[in-house]
Amino acid sequence: MEEIKKLESVDFNKKLMELLNETKPIEPHFFADIVKAVNKLMINEDENIRPKDLNNLSGGLIDLSKVEHKVVIVPDLHARRGFIKNILKHIIDGKDILSHLGDNSVTIIFLGDGVHSEGERALERWRKALVEYDDNYKENHYINEELRDSFNLMASTILLKLRFSNNIHFLKGNHENIKNEYNEGNYPFFKYVREGEMISEYFEEFYGRELLDEYYLFEKNMALFCVGKNFLCSHSEPGLTFNRKTVINYRKNGNLIESLTWYRSKHENRHTKEIINNFLQAHTEDVYYFAGHKHIDKDEFYKQPYNNELVFINNIEKEIVAIIDPTKDILLNRDIINLN
Repeated sequence: MEEIKKLESVDFNKKLMELLNETKPIEPHFFADIVKAVNKLMINEDENIRPKDLNNLSGGLIDLSKVEHKVVIVPDLHARRGFIKNILKHIIDGKDILSHLGDNSVTIIFLGDGVHSEGERALERWRKALVEYDDNYKENHYINEELRDSFNLMASTILLKLRFSNNIHFLKGNHENIKNEYNEGNYPFFKYVREGEMISEYFEEFYGRELLDEYYLFEKNMALFCVGKNFLCSHSEPGLTFNRKTVINYRKNGNLIESLTWYRSKHENRHTKEIINNFLQAHTEDVYYFAGHKHIDKDEFYKQPYNNELVFINNIEKEIVAIIDPTKDILLNRDIINLN
């Protein structure tokens, strides 16, 4: 593929570290090159890992049920570039995760929400960026910081995907909505201020309409759901029950997209057990459904709200990951750790 061949001369390790340490937003031409390349890749992934839909495009399911090596499940990143760095340098079995990726001995599943900084560190910056926005970005210091943290981080995940295509997977979250649209399971986003609107407009101004459209396709090409040998995961807890065929043919299915990116149950989630029965009939005991999206308390590593198979791991003040060994039973107190 021409887009990927253009990147063959790139020093991967050097560029990755630049993205994770750079003080400015990613340069537009390089960003455009990697987004175009990853879109080519993501519609035609390895069918054994990401089965094709009825239109012969890569579907919404990441199937790791036959993988025997460790899987690292990463909840909401929210522009935390340091989180990515700490993941890659974390030691498993005597070597760091970046080396394991090169050896095909670890897979990373990101549970979405790469952009829009959150937590105590972010609130004041968003308020100052809103002042810039309301003044038509005559000054753009704070929004530039947000653009840098959010999209240099996303560019680093894209670079990892291009380098280790079968071992890096980024599932769509509700913040993966660059056009801030109200369509196909997406809803405009605002929390502290008007983050979705502000980023969408500034992204187009800074990077241009063509890259905005290409990045929009990148988000549409993200899968929704992952099944492993003894676990399931998605950005949010599931808002409806589905089977393999439905999630593979996820494109344009707004109800399914919404249910795996936005949903928060008010009562015990009956869908998780039904989905486990649909996907892991041979392992209906001692399996877990991991989700991000819903915040857990800042001193928690995980939360089981109903003391069953549903486990939330999104702590915006910690760097929580679940490291799953498919050859062993999952022990939550052992396998869910804080990297910082």
